[in-house]
Amino acid sequence: MAALNRLRTRCNIRGDIPDSSCPLCHMCTETAPHLFFACCISGMVWTNIKDWLGLPASLNCLPRILRWLKKYGRGNGFKAGRMRVAAATCVYYIWKARNELIWKHSLFDVSNITRTIKIHVYQSMYSHFPGSMFDRSFD
Repeated sequence: MAALNRLRTRCNIRGDIPDSSCPLCHMCTETAPHLFFACCISGMVWTNIKDWLGLPASLNCLPRILRWLKKYGRGNGFKAGRMRVAAATCVYYIWKARNELIWKHSLFDVSNITRTIKIHVYQSMYSHFPGSMFDRSFD
């Protein structure tokens, strides 16, 4: 849904919206490609996860993330699974935090979101590959 720009972002809501700017950076119109892949605030989450996974590439736009998944996310092994889980988890938790920011007036805490993503990725991977070595540092 995020990659197809079909989420209910401010840009996709019909009617007169007084503020269609990104709720994270307030610099651009909120579209799914911007919110998840181009926003400087959500980009910090992607950068933290990329660094945690030890990836050299920058993940700041949809085509790069798709290339990243194509390169590292192929196959059924541990490394490929970790990349797919990390990408899906990033999108999920960025969207969740965005909604909490809008509806509950919560803070978009990059370090807390990053930590939550790391824990989710670790738990998911450990359940599928219990004997694999995996960086367990969450900070």
